[in-house]
This record gives sequence, C-alpha cells and structure tokens, in this order.
Amino acid sequence: MQVRDSSTDEVASNLESHLRMISNRPPTKEFSAQAGSTMRTTCKTAEEHVQRLIAVTNRNHIECAGSPWEYKLTTEVDNIGVVVTPTAKTLQVNPCWLRFVVESDDFKVCVADEIIAWYLIQELTGSV
Repeated sequence: MQVRDSSTDEVASNLESHLRMISNRPPTKEFSAQAGSTMRTTCKTAEEHVQRLIAVTNRNHIECAGSPWEYKLTTEVDNIGVVVTPTAKTLQVNPCWLRFVVESDDFKVCVADEIIAWYLIQELTGSV
C-alpha cells in the first residue's frame, strides 16, 4: 500500500512542470552532449588541457620540485581525485568525465579548481 501526502503530490507536480519546461527549451551545448549528439572534444584534446594545467602548476609552485604534480587518466575514479605520496601528487581523472567537462567549458571549475582546493586545504590544516 502506497501512502501519499500533499507534500509528495506537490513534489511530483513540481517535477512534472520542470520536465515540461525542459522539453520546451531549445537544446544547450551541455544538453546536446548528454542527449547523445556528437562531441567535438577528443580524449587527446581533453588530455592536453590536463597536461598544460600540470605543467603550469609545477612551474608556479616551487615547493613541487621534490613532489611534483602528475596526472593519470583512469576509470578507478568516477570523476576526479588526488593521491598524495612522498614523491608525487597525482591528479586522477576519469577520461570520459574529462572529455565531457572540456566539451561543456567546465574544465576550470571541475579540474583546475581541484588543485587550487588541494592547496587551500593544505594551508588551512597547516600541512604545507
């Protein structure tokens, strides 16, 4: 037996109206990519973004000399992660997710800011 109250009906109604609104909206680049249209960004192009980011980070952070940033494309993570060892800091990136965020112009927010966040956390915890 399913019990429904007015709040459940309200949520269902809001969801239905939101779905109607979306279906009437012209497709955006992000929506088109999700809907299965051809992506323009190749894995190689997306990886080049990460290579440049790592190179710039290692140049700008002198303290990286003994433990430089590296990257690894891997499906071991759903999107992005950081693994720290005594000899390196490795940015692990899921290649499918990376391709999507580059395609949708979210690289800085989704990838570059991950390194910035890592440094901020280290400063706040006094670990740097």
